[in-house]
Amino acid sequence: MTVTSAVHVGVFLLFCLEICRPALGGCTHQLTGNGGNITSGTDVTSDHCEWDITTARNRIILINFDRGLFERGSDGCQTEVLTFYDGGSANSRVIDTFCRIPRDPGPFSAAPYHLSAASTGHQLHVILTRSPSTPQWVKQDEFYLTFTTREIAFG
Repeated sequence: MTVTSAVHVGVFLLFCLEICRPALGGCTHQLTGNGGNITSGTDVTSDHCEWDITTARNRIILINFDRGLFERGSDGCQTEVLTFYDGGSANSRVIDTFCRIPRDPGPFSAAPYHLSAASTGHQLHVILTRSPSTPQWVKQDEFYLTFTTREIAFG
């Protein structure tokens, strides 16, 4: 009887290690409609955040960078990377990636040039990934993106 109890306890512990573990620190947001915002202020403590944007099937999604210093591309990025996927998940095609520019914050925190991205359909998936070496001031310096939609004609 003791062996059976030990087996049950062992199985339970293995189950808990696999299923009952604490969250790894992430955030997920569902956005719907014809417009809205993506901001890092939603969770400055997470190293991984995701946003799913969905609009009507006859619309595409347009993203504009309104605040924050980013540049196109992510090769060798040592701070934050924003990746845009053309669909409803990270398994969709990558549209574009942007890297947070590692500069000390100044009085003006605006993009050095206009940055944008657009979907080809009614869903867009966005992932923010922070490097473990991301300075604390970067995590606290909020970025702000706006999404709008545009109707597309089906031929």
